[in-house]
This record gives sequence, structure tokens and C-alpha cells, in this order.
Amino acid sequence: MSPKRRKQHMHPLRLSLFALLLLAVLGLSQETEAGLVEIRLNDTDLTITEEDTTVESETDIELFIRVKGELRESERDLYVESMTINVFFRNDEDPREYIIGYPEYQPLCSNCSDPGYDEYRSLFRWTDERLTNYLGEVEVDVTMKNSSGDVVWDDSVSFEIVGKPQ
Repeated sequence: MSPKRRKQHMHPLRLSLFALLLLAVLGLSQETEAGLVEIRLNDTDLTITEEDTTVESETDIELFIRVKGELRESERDLYVESMTINVFFRNDEDPREYIIGYPEYQPLCSNCSDPGYDEYRSLFRWTDERLTNYLGEVEVDVTMKNSSGDVVWDDSVSFEIVGKPQ
């Protein structure tokens, strides 16, 4: 085989190593992007993505969304200009209409140091007819868009609304 012909074909082992490297790089970029947003529930430090997250019925649902890195840097294409939350009720035996929320930016106090994230808050009152007497899984979809209207982050988390202890 001539040297010129050898350059045109990639050895299967090299091809496999290249594919693994590409997957590793893509995996790291997805992991980095995932770390740019935290969704917290109510007055706790509890991130919703933790297993078995529950809220007692007759409790307001207060979501805190923390945006980090490129998503909060105004000179970047990924800078978040708008955010919407859709709350879906996943109990098939008790269907409810979903709720839309528009989180509000929570400014820092005048003498606070930058915590490394921007925080947004959205409050859903338990007295809303769609939440009243609801028990079961709740899915929260969060969508963030930049100034061009492109989706820069979109994900969902779930938690369970449970009855109050007797």
C-alpha cells in the first residue's frame, strides 16, 4: 500500500479511539451545561433533582432557579433573557390543567458580594384551584431563551406532593 493511500484510510483502532475521545468531549460539555442551572424547592437547600423530593399538601411551591456561567454573562450568546416554567400534574386519576410561571429575578442586596449565580423565584400558591387537594407527581419544565428567542437551556424535574401527617 502506498503512503498516500495509507493516509486516506484510518485504522479501525484509531477510528475507535477517535470516537471515544469525541464522546468524552461531548459528555463533558453536556455535564458542564447541566451544572449551569440549579432548581431548588421552597426554603431548603434541597435541589429537586435529588431522589424522593416531596412537598406536603397545602404548602406553597416556591421554586428558586440559580443560573451560572455563560447563562448569566450578558456578553455571551447563551445569556438568559427570558424564562418560563410549566407545572404539570402527573396523577392520571386526578387530572389537572397545567400552570405557567414566569420567574422573577432576585436582585442582590446593595452590600452583598456576588455568589456566582443569578437567582430567579417563582411562587405557586397551594390555594390555586389546580393545587388544592392535589396529591401525586408534579413535573416542572423550565425553559430559558436568549435575546434571539433561541432555547439555551431546557430541562424538567419532578417531585411528589404528599398528604400532611396526621
